[in-house]
Amino acid sequence: MCRKEDRVHELAWASDAVIFILVVVALCVSLVVAWRRSRGDNQHSGTRWRTIALRLALTGNTLSVALLCIFLILAMLAKFGMLGASHWLWVFSFLFWIGFSLATVVLGAFGRGLSRFLVMVNGVVLACLWYVLGLANSP
Repeated sequence: MCRKEDRVHELAWASDAVIFILVVVALCVSLVVAWRRSRGDNQHSGTRWRTIALRLALTGNTLSVALLCIFLILAMLAKFGMLGASHWLWVFSFLFWIGFSLATVVLGAFGRGLSRFLVMVNGVVLACLWYVLGLANSP
């Protein structure tokens, strides 16, 4: 039997919250890499529409990650007692952002090189994260 004194420490966050935050950080890092690589990959592609499609997908991924981070900050503020933050959580339409993230996957498929792969993976991961947030916030 485990006594309370035997515990060395308690986790401040649940392990699933830590994993969620690590995935968001990994998304941010891969977006920075994709933005840097997209300049070099698409200069030699020859077709302008591919460059435009990839830039739209990158912009969409960046917007989705930014709003995901804003949602997480608002949720954390609401959890720690800031009453005004909880009212803003219902502004987010999870189904729209799932579709938006999947649309970035389709647009990202027209890119070239590593940027295409990163944009497509980011879009799928973002759609999954928005889905999980939608499930967690459904009544």
